[in-house]
Amino acid sequence: MLKELRTFDKKTKVIIITGHALESEAEDREFQSLGISAYLNKPIVLEKLVEIVESIFKNKFSLKGLEKYKLVRQVEPPPLSAISHRLKNLLGNIRNSCEVFLLNKRDGIFNGKPEKELEKMSEGIIEDVIKTVDQVMEVFEGKEQK
Repeated sequence: MLKELRTFDKKTKVIIITGHALESEAEDREFQSLGISAYLNKPIVLEKLVEIVESIFKNKFSLKGLEKYKLVRQVEPPPLSAISHRLKNLLGNIRNSCEVFLLNKRDGIFNGKPEKELEKMSEGIIEDVIKTVDQVMEVFEGKEQK
């Protein structure tokens, strides 16, 4: 749509709001080649949008003070179902990692492996569990940006 707009209007300021984070400089250049003024990733922080709009228009007008009109608001927390789903995934990852190791050990798959190697494997699983528990805590604290 933006390509079509640019065929007859190259001056209109455009802010792209996307749920797809740009993962490479090539993607960033492609967005910029379309003549966008800025882009934001979701979830949108309206304070950041206000900053972008003000910078685009170089202080021709100010959006400050519009808080009373609820333009600037806090980002709403994700629904409980999304939080529950995320927690189930994280806890399932912990369970699967531990279960696979234990089953392989019980089935004799690790027979003949040096004790140091098994110890290193165990340490790796414990490190993964610690990282995952930290992620679970971030979900509970509302800090995760997923």
